[in-house]
Amino acid sequence: GAAVTISYDGKTDVIQADGNGRLDAVSNAVKAYLNMDFALTTYTEHALAVRSNSKAVSYVGLEKNGKTCWGVGIRSDIINSSISAFLSALNQLITDCK
Repeated sequence: GAAVTISYDGKTDVIQADGNGRLDAVSNAVKAYLNMDFALTTYTEHALAVRSNSKAVSYVGLEKNGKTCWGVGIRSDIINSSISAFLSALNQLITDCK
């Protein structure tokens, strides 16, 4: 599970959620909090270089009403990279993929 701090529309709350891993738990928390119906359909990741200190890049696809919105995250930690990609896709979903 995950404890997710969500700041939205001038309000901040901590939401608990379970899922198939951290990214799924965060997705479930956001869905419940925003009362949105979307599916996390795609998640992929890779290192930007072969070095051990390379940054990780993650790609997330969220689908709603038959349309997929994409997000990309680049961080030194793969978990932070995936959450960043999820938030990027979520922002696309909220603004462009209605």
